[in-house]
Amino acid sequence: MALFDTVNSSSWVLLGKLTLSGTSTVTTSLVDMQGYNALDVAFVNATVTDAGAAAGYTIKLQECETTAAASFTDVATTNGVNAAVTTQTTVDTDDDKLTAVLGYTGGMRYVRASGTGTAASDAVVYVLARRSRSSVSQPNTIVGSATAAT
Repeated sequence: MALFDTVNSSSWVLLGKLTLSGTSTVTTSLVDMQGYNALDVAFVNATVTDAGAAAGYTIKLQECETTAAASFTDVATTNGVNAAVTTQTTVDTDDDKLTAVLGYTGGMRYVRASGTGTAASDAVVYVLARRSRSSVSQPNTIVGSATAAT
């Protein structure tokens, strides 16, 4: 029997689809953490091609107090659940799989994911975020919205 109501204390946000091709860095939309105190970011591979042990991609969480794209910095491991703030895929057969969920407990207002591949990378990754409140007494819209960086 469930003891907690997570529908009214959290909201899901689609941060976007990262198309990782070569070594170009790409970023998601921003999730606004105002009014929330925790964040889970899920990474779902659509397709992964030519990853191999020496290729693939790495995605990391970044944070900032403003929406200025150039001001984002990497999330410190102290602000990641279990000290995890990055995920990596190097296996071509990881198509259509949930590859990782990273937890954020830092205090910055905006959070995003930033992905970079290697020379042979060719992957599409969907990024979903679930923001959580500590109190279940405040009803919330189930599906939230993302913010564009400026």
